[in-house]
Amino acid sequence: MGSKTSGEFPIMQPPLITIIIPTYRRPKLLAKAIKSALSQTIKNLQVYICDNASEDETSDVVEELRKVDKRIHYFSQKQNIGMLANYEFGRSLVTTQYFSFLSDDDILFPSFCEIALKEFENYPDIAFAAASTLIVNLEYALLDDPIARWPREGCFLPHEGIVEMVGKYPAPNTVLFRTECVKSISIDHENKVMWDCDFLLKIASRYPISIRKQPAGLFFVHDNSFTYTLNHRHWIDANEKLLLSIQKSDVIPKKIKTRITSKFTNEMIRKAFRGLFRHIMNKDEKTASFYENFLSARKHEFKFKPNLYWSIFKLRKVFPFMPFLLDFAWRMKRKRRKIISKEYSYWNSHFEKDYQEIISTSGIGQTNFPPHCLIKDICSMISFLIFHGRIST
Repeated sequence: MGSKTSGEFPIMQPPLITIIIPTYRRPKLLAKAIKSALSQTIKNLQVYICDNASEDETSDVVEELRKVDKRIHYFSQKQNIGMLANYEFGRSLVTTQYFSFLSDDDILFPSFCEIALKEFENYPDIAFAAASTLIVNLEYALLDDPIARWPREGCFLPHEGIVEMVGKYPAPNTVLFRTECVKSISIDHENKVMWDCDFLLKIASRYPISIRKQPAGLFFVHDNSFTYTLNHRHWIDANEKLLLSIQKSDVIPKKIKTRITSKFTNEMIRKAFRGLFRHIMNKDEKTASFYENFLSARKHEFKFKPNLYWSIFKLRKVFPFMPFLLDFAWRMKRKRRKIISKEYSYWNSHFEKDYQEIISTSGIGQTNFPPHCLIKDICSMISFLIFHGRIST
Protein backbone atom coordinates (compact mmCIF):
# COMPACT_ATOMS: atom_id res chain seq x y z
CA MET A 1 0.00 0.00 0.00
CA GLY A 2 1.64 3.23 -1.13
CA SER A 3 0.80 6.59 0.33
CA LYS A 4 1.84 10.20 -0.11
CA THR A 5 0.98 12.13 3.01
CA SER A 6 4.03 14.25 3.82
CA GLY A 7 3.64 17.82 4.95
CA GLU A 8 1.03 19.56 7.08
CA PHE A 9 -1.42 22.24 6.07
CA PRO A 10 -1.10 25.32 8.30
CA ILE A 11 -4.51 25.40 9.96
CA MET A 12 -5.36 26.70 13.41
CA GLN A 13 -7.17 23.57 14.60
CA PRO A 14 -6.68 19.82 14.13
CA PRO A 15 -8.97 18.18 11.55
CA LEU A 16 -12.54 17.72 12.71
CA ILE A 17 -13.85 16.15 9.50
CA THR A 18 -12.46 13.66 7.00
CA ILE A 19 -13.90 13.70 3.47
CA ILE A 20 -13.19 10.34 1.80
CA ILE A 21 -13.04 10.33 -2.01
CA PRO A 22 -12.68 6.81 -3.46
CA THR A 23 -11.57 7.05 -7.07
CA TYR A 24 -10.82 4.95 -10.13
CA ARG A 25 -9.61 6.38 -13.46
CA ARG A 26 -11.42 9.73 -13.37
CA PRO A 27 -8.57 12.21 -12.86
CA LYS A 28 -10.28 15.26 -14.39
CA LEU A 29 -13.54 14.74 -12.52
CA LEU A 30 -11.60 13.91 -9.37
CA ALA A 31 -9.86 17.29 -9.46
CA LYS A 32 -13.23 19.07 -9.38
CA ALA A 33 -14.43 16.90 -6.50
CA ILE A 34 -11.28 17.61 -4.48
CA LYS A 35 -11.52 21.36 -5.08
CA SER A 36 -15.14 21.36 -3.93
CA ALA A 37 -14.17 19.52 -0.74
CA LEU A 38 -11.37 21.98 -0.01
CA SER A 39 -13.69 24.94 -0.66
CA GLN A 40 -15.73 24.23 2.48
CA THR A 41 -16.40 27.18 4.79
CA ILE A 42 -15.27 24.88 7.62
CA LYS A 43 -11.49 24.73 7.16
CA ASN A 44 -10.36 22.21 9.81
CA LEU A 45 -10.88 19.18 7.63
CA GLN A 46 -8.79 16.74 5.62
CA VAL A 47 -9.41 14.96 2.33
CA TYR A 48 -8.46 11.31 1.83
CA ILE A 49 -8.06 10.21 -1.80
CA CYS A 50 -8.34 6.40 -2.04
CA ASP A 51 -7.10 5.43 -5.49
CA ASN A 52 -8.22 1.93 -6.50
CA ALA A 53 -5.13 1.21 -8.66
CA SER A 54 -6.06 3.62 -11.46
CA GLU A 55 -2.60 3.40 -13.07
CA ASP A 56 -3.15 6.63 -14.98
CA GLU A 57 -2.50 10.33 -14.30
CA THR A 58 -4.60 10.31 -11.10
CA SER A 59 -1.54 10.44 -8.83
CA ASP A 60 -0.09 13.38 -10.81
CA VAL A 61 -3.37 15.31 -10.59
CA VAL A 62 -3.54 14.78 -6.83
CA GLU A 63 0.12 15.71 -6.34
CA GLU A 64 -0.39 19.01 -8.17
CA LEU A 65 -3.28 19.85 -5.88
CA ARG A 66 -1.27 18.84 -2.80
CA LYS A 67 1.36 21.43 -3.68
CA VAL A 68 -1.29 24.06 -2.98
CA ASP A 69 -3.13 22.41 -0.08
CA LYS A 70 -1.52 19.86 2.24
CA ARG A 71 -4.88 18.83 3.70
CA ILE A 72 -5.00 16.31 0.84
CA HIS A 73 -3.77 12.80 1.66
CA TYR A 74 -3.30 10.25 -1.12
CA PHE A 75 -3.50 6.46 -0.77
CA SER A 76 -3.02 4.13 -3.73
CA GLN A 77 -3.97 0.45 -3.83
CA LYS A 78 -1.44 -1.93 -5.38
CA GLN A 79 -4.28 -3.66 -7.21
CA ASN A 80 -7.99 -3.05 -7.72
CA ILE A 81 -9.79 -4.32 -4.62
CA GLY A 82 -13.31 -3.47 -5.76
CA MET A 83 -15.46 -0.40 -5.22
CA LEU A 84 -16.95 -1.25 -1.83
CA ALA A 85 -13.69 -2.57 -0.41
CA ASN A 86 -12.11 0.74 -1.38
CA TYR A 87 -14.87 2.60 0.48
CA GLU A 88 -14.28 0.39 3.52
CA PHE A 89 -10.55 1.06 3.28
CA GLY A 90 -11.14 4.80 3.35
CA ARG A 91 -13.45 4.51 6.34
CA SER A 92 -10.87 2.42 8.22
CA LEU A 93 -8.41 5.34 8.02
CA VAL A 94 -10.72 7.83 9.74
CA THR A 95 -9.60 9.19 13.11
CA THR A 96 -11.62 12.43 13.12
CA GLN A 97 -14.90 12.97 14.94
CA TYR A 98 -16.87 13.17 11.69
CA PHE A 99 -16.47 11.88 8.13
CA SER A 100 -18.27 11.79 4.80
CA PHE A 101 -18.03 10.01 1.45
CA LEU A 102 -17.74 11.97 -1.80
CA SER A 103 -17.85 10.24 -5.18
CA ASP A 104 -15.03 11.26 -7.49
CA ASP A 105 -17.46 12.57 -10.12
CA ASP A 106 -19.63 14.66 -7.79
CA ILE A 107 -19.35 18.09 -6.17
CA LEU A 108 -19.97 19.60 -2.73
CA PHE A 109 -21.21 23.12 -2.19
CA PRO A 110 -18.99 25.15 0.20
CA SER A 111 -21.67 25.18 2.91
CA PHE A 112 -22.08 21.39 3.27
CA CYS A 113 -19.93 20.84 6.36
CA GLU A 114 -21.22 24.00 8.00
CA ILE A 115 -24.85 22.92 7.50
CA ALA A 116 -24.15 19.44 8.89
CA LEU A 117 -22.20 20.61 11.93
CA LYS A 118 -25.04 22.95 12.89
CA GLU A 119 -27.33 19.92 12.93
CA PHE A 120 -24.98 18.10 15.30
CA GLU A 121 -25.04 21.16 17.55
CA ASN A 122 -28.83 21.25 17.50
CA TYR A 123 -29.26 17.50 17.98
CA PRO A 124 -26.26 16.10 19.91
CA ASP A 125 -27.49 12.47 19.77
CA ILE A 126 -27.80 12.10 16.00
CA ALA A 127 -25.59 9.64 14.10
CA PHE A 128 -25.64 11.55 10.82
CA ALA A 129 -26.80 14.83 9.36
CA ALA A 130 -28.03 14.75 5.76
CA ALA A 131 -28.49 17.78 3.52
CA SER A 132 -30.04 17.81 0.07
CA THR A 133 -28.13 16.54 -2.97
CA LEU A 134 -29.40 17.74 -6.34
CA ILE A 135 -29.24 14.92 -8.90
CA VAL A 136 -28.35 16.43 -12.27
CA ASN A 137 -27.07 15.45 -15.70
CA LEU A 138 -24.00 16.93 -17.35
CA GLU A 139 -26.12 19.77 -18.73
CA TYR A 140 -27.10 20.61 -15.14
CA ALA A 141 -30.77 19.79 -15.70
CA LEU A 142 -32.16 18.76 -12.33
CA LEU A 143 -33.44 15.17 -12.36
CA ASP A 144 -34.35 14.63 -8.73
CA ASP A 145 -34.03 15.95 -5.19
CA PRO A 146 -34.98 13.08 -2.83
CA ILE A 147 -34.77 15.00 0.44
CA ALA A 148 -37.23 17.61 -0.88
CA ARG A 149 -39.90 14.89 -0.55
CA TRP A 150 -39.39 14.44 3.21
CA PRO A 151 -42.36 15.86 5.17
CA ARG A 152 -40.22 18.11 7.37
CA GLU A 153 -36.69 18.98 8.44
CA GLY A 154 -35.05 18.28 11.77
CA CYS A 155 -34.47 15.23 13.95
CA PHE A 156 -36.02 11.82 13.24
CA LEU A 157 -35.93 9.26 16.02
CA PRO A 158 -34.92 5.61 15.40
CA HIS A 159 -37.53 3.73 13.35
CA GLU A 160 -39.23 7.04 12.45
CA GLY A 161 -36.38 7.90 10.11
CA ILE A 162 -36.11 4.42 8.60
CA VAL A 163 -39.79 4.40 7.59
CA GLU A 164 -39.60 7.89 6.11
CA MET A 165 -36.41 7.09 4.20
CA VAL A 166 -37.89 4.41 1.92
CA GLY A 167 -38.02 5.73 -1.64
CA LYS A 168 -36.31 9.04 -0.81
CA TYR A 169 -32.88 8.06 0.43
CA PRO A 170 -30.38 10.85 1.11
CA ALA A 171 -27.47 10.75 -1.32
CA PRO A 172 -24.34 9.81 0.71
CA ASN A 173 -22.32 12.69 -0.79
CA THR A 174 -24.04 15.20 1.50
CA VAL A 175 -24.30 13.05 4.62
CA LEU A 176 -21.91 13.77 7.50
CA PHE A 177 -21.46 10.80 9.83
CA ARG A 178 -20.46 10.75 13.49
CA THR A 179 -17.55 8.30 13.45
CA GLU A 180 -18.17 6.86 16.91
CA CYS A 181 -21.77 5.91 16.10
CA VAL A 182 -21.30 4.28 12.71
CA LYS A 183 -17.94 2.54 13.07
CA SER A 184 -19.67 -0.77 13.88
CA ILE A 185 -22.21 -0.49 11.01
CA SER A 186 -21.20 -2.76 8.14
CA ILE A 187 -21.42 -2.11 4.41
CA ASP A 188 -23.33 -4.81 2.53
CA HIS A 189 -20.91 -6.08 -0.13
CA GLU A 190 -23.67 -8.27 -1.59
CA ASN A 191 -25.70 -5.25 -2.64
CA LYS A 192 -23.38 -3.12 -4.75
CA VAL A 193 -26.25 -1.13 -6.26
CA MET A 194 -27.94 0.06 -3.05
CA TRP A 195 -25.23 -0.44 -0.42
CA ASP A 196 -25.50 3.22 0.56
CA CYS A 197 -29.26 2.94 1.17
CA ASP A 198 -28.68 -0.18 3.26
CA PHE A 199 -25.95 1.61 5.25
CA LEU A 200 -28.21 4.60 5.97
CA LEU A 201 -31.17 2.40 6.91
CA LYS A 202 -29.06 0.41 9.36
CA ILE A 203 -27.94 3.62 11.06
CA ALA A 204 -31.47 5.08 11.14
CA SER A 205 -32.78 1.92 12.79
CA ARG A 206 -30.36 2.42 15.70
CA TYR A 207 -29.83 6.16 16.13
CA PRO A 208 -31.61 9.49 15.63
CA ILE A 209 -30.75 11.25 12.36
CA SER A 210 -31.20 14.80 11.06
CA ILE A 211 -32.48 16.02 7.70
CA ARG A 212 -31.92 19.44 6.12
CA LYS A 213 -33.53 20.34 2.80
CA GLN A 214 -30.97 22.99 1.89
CA PRO A 215 -29.01 21.87 -1.22
CA ALA A 216 -25.38 21.08 -0.36
CA GLY A 217 -24.02 19.23 -3.39
CA LEU A 218 -24.48 17.87 -6.90
CA PHE A 219 -24.75 14.21 -7.90
CA PHE A 220 -24.00 13.75 -11.61
CA VAL A 221 -25.66 11.13 -13.80
CA HIS A 222 -23.63 10.52 -16.97
CA ASP A 223 -22.65 7.77 -19.39
CA ASN A 224 -19.69 6.65 -17.27
CA SER A 225 -21.41 6.83 -13.90
CA PHE A 226 -22.13 3.62 -12.02
CA THR A 227 -25.80 4.56 -11.78
CA TYR A 228 -26.14 4.98 -15.54
CA THR A 229 -24.78 1.52 -16.32
CA LEU A 230 -27.44 -0.26 -14.26
CA ASN A 231 -30.46 -1.83 -15.92
CA HIS A 232 -33.95 -2.68 -14.69
CA ARG A 233 -32.94 -6.10 -13.36
CA HIS A 234 -30.16 -4.59 -11.24
CA TRP A 235 -32.60 -2.19 -9.56
CA ILE A 236 -35.23 -4.84 -8.86
CA ASP A 237 -32.65 -7.25 -7.42
CA ALA A 238 -31.07 -4.50 -5.31
CA ASN A 239 -34.41 -3.46 -3.83
CA GLU A 240 -35.26 -7.05 -2.97
CA LYS A 241 -31.89 -7.49 -1.25
CA LEU A 242 -32.45 -4.27 0.65
CA LEU A 243 -35.87 -5.39 1.85
CA LEU A 244 -34.47 -8.78 2.88
CA SER A 245 -31.75 -7.06 4.91
CA ILE A 246 -34.39 -5.05 6.79
CA GLN A 247 -36.54 -8.09 7.43
CA LYS A 248 -33.56 -9.91 8.92
CA SER A 249 -32.69 -7.03 11.26
CA ASP A 250 -32.88 -7.82 14.96
CA VAL A 251 -33.21 -4.17 16.06
CA ILE A 252 -36.32 -3.21 14.07
CA PRO A 253 -39.68 -3.98 15.76
CA LYS A 254 -42.12 -6.21 13.90
CA LYS A 255 -44.67 -3.41 13.42
CA ILE A 256 -42.02 -1.18 11.84
CA LYS A 257 -40.92 -4.01 9.54
CA THR A 258 -44.53 -4.41 8.40
CA ARG A 259 -44.79 -0.70 7.59
CA ILE A 260 -41.45 -0.72 5.76
CA THR A 261 -42.39 -3.82 3.77
CA SER A 262 -45.62 -2.15 2.68
CA LYS A 263 -43.78 1.02 1.62
CA PHE A 264 -41.14 -1.01 -0.22
CA THR A 265 -43.80 -2.97 -2.08
CA ASN A 266 -45.70 0.16 -3.08
CA GLU A 267 -42.49 1.88 -4.15
CA MET A 268 -41.37 -1.05 -6.33
CA ILE A 269 -44.83 -1.37 -7.91
CA ARG A 270 -44.93 2.36 -8.60
CA LYS A 271 -41.48 2.33 -10.22
CA ALA A 272 -42.38 -0.77 -12.22
CA PHE A 273 -45.48 0.92 -13.65
CA ARG A 274 -43.43 3.97 -14.55
CA GLY A 275 -40.86 1.73 -16.22
CA LEU A 276 -43.55 -0.24 -18.02
CA PHE A 277 -45.25 2.76 -19.60
CA ARG A 278 -41.97 4.52 -20.34
CA HIS A 279 -40.58 1.55 -22.25
CA ILE A 280 -43.86 1.02 -24.09
CA MET A 281 -43.63 4.62 -25.31
CA ASN A 282 -39.98 4.03 -26.25
CA LYS A 283 -41.05 0.86 -28.10
CA ASP A 284 -38.70 -1.26 -25.99
CA GLU A 285 -40.88 -4.34 -25.85
CA LYS A 286 -38.25 -6.53 -24.19
CA THR A 287 -37.86 -4.28 -21.15
CA ALA A 288 -41.59 -3.55 -21.04
CA SER A 289 -42.20 -7.30 -20.97
CA PHE A 290 -39.87 -7.63 -17.99
CA TYR A 291 -41.88 -5.05 -16.04
CA GLU A 292 -45.15 -6.64 -17.14
CA ASN A 293 -44.04 -10.02 -15.77
CA PHE A 294 -42.81 -8.41 -12.56
CA LEU A 295 -46.15 -6.67 -12.01
CA SER A 296 -48.18 -9.69 -13.00
CA ALA A 297 -46.44 -11.76 -10.32
CA ARG A 298 -47.38 -9.15 -7.71
CA LYS A 299 -50.91 -8.41 -8.83
CA HIS A 300 -52.28 -9.76 -5.54
CA GLU A 301 -50.50 -6.91 -3.75
CA PHE A 302 -52.13 -4.16 -5.81
CA LYS A 303 -54.32 -1.56 -4.15
CA PHE A 304 -56.98 0.46 -5.97
CA LYS A 305 -54.71 2.72 -8.04
CA PRO A 306 -52.35 -0.04 -9.26
CA ASN A 307 -55.41 -2.08 -10.24
CA LEU A 308 -56.68 0.87 -12.24
CA TYR A 309 -53.31 1.28 -13.95
CA TRP A 310 -53.16 -2.44 -14.67
CA SER A 311 -56.60 -2.36 -16.26
CA ILE A 312 -55.60 0.56 -18.46
CA PHE A 313 -52.42 -1.26 -19.42
CA LYS A 314 -54.45 -4.32 -20.46
CA LEU A 315 -56.63 -2.11 -22.66
CA ARG A 316 -53.66 -0.78 -24.59
CA LYS A 317 -54.17 -3.24 -27.48
CA VAL A 318 -57.70 -1.92 -27.98
CA PHE A 319 -56.82 1.71 -27.21
CA PRO A 320 -53.08 2.18 -27.99
CA PHE A 321 -53.14 5.78 -26.77
CA MET A 322 -54.09 4.80 -23.20
CA PRO A 323 -50.52 4.44 -21.82
CA PHE A 324 -49.69 7.91 -23.13
CA LEU A 325 -52.73 9.42 -21.43
CA LEU A 326 -51.95 7.64 -18.20
CA ASP A 327 -48.34 8.76 -18.28
CA PHE A 328 -49.45 12.36 -18.80
CA ALA A 329 -52.01 12.13 -16.00
CA TRP A 330 -49.44 10.54 -13.71
CA ARG A 331 -47.07 13.44 -14.28
CA MET A 332 -49.70 16.11 -13.67
CA LYS A 333 -51.80 14.65 -10.86
CA ARG A 334 -50.05 16.31 -7.94
CA LYS A 335 -50.25 19.96 -8.88
CA ARG A 336 -51.79 20.74 -5.52
CA ARG A 337 -48.50 22.10 -4.24
CA LYS A 338 -47.53 25.69 -4.96
CA ILE A 339 -44.99 26.08 -7.73
CA ILE A 340 -42.62 28.18 -5.64
CA SER A 341 -43.11 28.33 -1.87
CA LYS A 342 -41.48 30.79 0.50
CA GLU A 343 -39.51 27.88 1.93
CA TYR A 344 -38.16 26.89 -1.47
CA SER A 345 -37.25 30.50 -2.25
CA TYR A 346 -35.04 30.41 0.84
CA TRP A 347 -33.28 27.25 -0.32
CA ASN A 348 -32.95 28.65 -3.82
CA SER A 349 -31.17 31.80 -2.62
CA HIS A 350 -28.62 29.68 -0.76
CA PHE A 351 -28.27 27.29 -3.70
CA GLU A 352 -27.53 30.14 -6.12
CA LYS A 353 -24.77 31.51 -3.87
CA ASP A 354 -23.11 28.10 -3.52
CA TYR A 355 -23.63 27.33 -7.18
CA GLN A 356 -21.77 30.41 -8.37
CA GLU A 357 -19.00 29.88 -5.82
CA ILE A 358 -18.38 26.27 -6.80
CA ILE A 359 -18.44 27.18 -10.50
CA SER A 360 -15.72 29.77 -9.94
CA THR A 361 -13.49 27.52 -7.81
CA SER A 362 -13.74 24.16 -9.55
CA GLY A 363 -12.92 25.12 -13.13
CA ILE A 364 -16.28 24.03 -14.53
CA GLY A 365 -16.84 27.25 -16.42
CA GLN A 366 -18.59 30.50 -15.53
CA THR A 367 -22.18 31.09 -16.57
CA ASN A 368 -25.31 32.80 -15.34
CA PHE A 369 -27.40 30.92 -12.83
CA PRO A 370 -30.51 29.43 -14.50
CA PRO A 371 -33.15 32.03 -13.63
CA HIS A 372 -36.27 29.91 -13.69
CA CYS A 373 -37.33 26.78 -11.89
CA LEU A 374 -40.35 24.51 -12.07
CA ILE A 375 -41.52 22.06 -9.44
CA LYS A 376 -42.89 19.11 -11.30
CA ASP A 377 -44.47 16.07 -9.63
CA ILE A 378 -44.02 12.73 -11.30
CA CYS A 379 -45.95 9.72 -9.97
CA SER A 380 -47.54 9.81 -6.55
CA MET A 381 -44.32 10.27 -4.59
CA ILE A 382 -41.68 11.87 -6.86
CA SER A 383 -41.43 15.64 -7.20
CA PHE A 384 -38.45 17.38 -8.66
CA LEU A 385 -37.25 20.66 -10.02
CA ILE A 386 -36.16 21.41 -13.55
CA PHE A 387 -33.82 24.34 -14.03
CA HIS A 388 -33.86 25.93 -17.49
CA GLY A 389 -30.57 26.76 -19.09
CA ARG A 390 -27.24 25.02 -19.59
CA ILE A 391 -23.73 25.36 -18.22
CA SER A 392 -20.83 25.45 -20.65
CA THR A 393 -18.17 22.90 -19.73
